[in-house]
Amino acid sequence: MIVSGGQATFDVDSIVFDKDGTLIDLDSTWFGITEAWISAVAVDSGEIEHLEQALGLDNQGFLVPGGVAATGTFREIEHATRHALAIDPSTVDDRLREAREIVARAIPNLPVHPIGDVRATMARLKANGLVLCVASSDDQATIVRHLDQLQIAEFVSALIGGDGPVTPKPHPASLWYLSDQVGIATERMLMVGDSFTDLGAARRAGAAGILAVAPRRHPSPIEELADGLIGSIQEILVTG
Repeated sequence: MIVSGGQATFDVDSIVFDKDGTLIDLDSTWFGITEAWISAVAVDSGEIEHLEQALGLDNQGFLVPGGVAATGTFREIEHATRHALAIDPSTVDDRLREAREIVARAIPNLPVHPIGDVRATMARLKANGLVLCVASSDDQATIVRHLDQLQIAEFVSALIGGDGPVTPKPHPASLWYLSDQVGIATERMLMVGDSFTDLGAARRAGAAGILAVAPRRHPSPIEELADGLIGSIQEILVTG
């Protein structure tokens, strides 16, 4: 069917959504938890500064678009943390263990603020016959929790997270996996996301196209490379 958004038009059967920065506000959900992670790992102001730069936190209360904290898996965040600290590995292990425990306790209570009327939009797209999927760098358990909080789980036919059975975005395996799950070729899938990981996965998997979502104060890092730019998924329309 014909889907339009951001002055671009696509002939697709399925839409694959990123989660953070696409369906929910990235900063209100993850900035605080990233600060807590850094506080648990760092022991002085120098380490805090190094980690903020390495993980991608600015001084305005935002995650830097394209930064590890904004787009990476937890494994990638841990790797960046180790590299930024450059201290004895056993010391890092102890600090990371504490940070993991803090984050694990905090995640179930994270605020989830949808970008626009996500539920009504997903219901409308589903009712028009589109197969909806989610591909996120977040862990799958958290994806499921957030879909439940947004009350959109019933509209999602398949999902894949950063801890799933395939290599996460920007590798194309996430889209290949979803393609197999729903029985729709990647060429008939539209990717909707906000980062280079989404762009890379879509292009490498041979998706029909990618719409960039840019609801934040920062300009979208991929708006010049995406096929269209939207402020929220509400702007996605079925036109034929």
